[in-house]
Amino acid sequence: MKGFLVVYVDNHILVVFKRSGIATQSAPGRQDGLEEEAKRWIKKAFDKRGAVFLHPIHRLDKEVSGLVLFARSSKALSRLQQMLRERKISRTYLALVEGEPKEKEGELKHFLIHGSHRALLAASGAKGAKPSLLFYRILEKPGRESLLEVRLVTGRYHQIRAQLSAWGHPVVGDRKYGSKMPWQKGGIALVHAKLEFIHPVTKANLSFTVSWKEAFF
Repeated sequence: MKGFLVVYVDNHILVVFKRSGIATQSAPGRQDGLEEEAKRWIKKAFDKRGAVFLHPIHRLDKEVSGLVLFARSSKALSRLQQMLRERKISRTYLALVEGEPKEKEGELKHFLIHGSHRALLAASGAKGAKPSLLFYRILEKPGRESLLEVRLVTGRYHQIRAQLSAWGHPVVGDRKYGSKMPWQKGGIALVHAKLEFIHPVTKANLSFTVSWKEAFF
């Protein structure tokens, strides 16, 4: 089974839904990542000869499923990278977390350091510490867990996972960050569910959404 589903494609961009269990980009000596699989799809779908130009604008952890945006042209790549730096690409996640937060909506602010294969909480003045901000609201409470909508403001390494864990409500299945509850093999209960931005070339307003059920069931 492919590690992704094509959501949208044109001459300048590609949006796919990544399944959990596949890295956005492959590391040396490991199985092909999403980027390599997507390049093969483009080569076949468009009968492309030679190398395929394709670069991810952002990344999802291997354990996380959801929408991933790629640039298919150098013009789109430079413009989308600039939009990402200026926070003009909106990213919203759905997260099933352990327990029930006291406040139904709010914001989480922490300082994080990119450690060895994990994000570490730090004081504001610590070397390498970067401010991390997200907004959340509770959508449902199906049992011992709560389904949250999470809007990412900054895009730090493992940010959502580390911040929710520090808050006392780790993502279900995320054992690295303290979850005690099981989830699907190879994944955690976190999905990049909504992606909104202005097309880098046509300037059209684009919005792509995946529901919780579409992501996991």
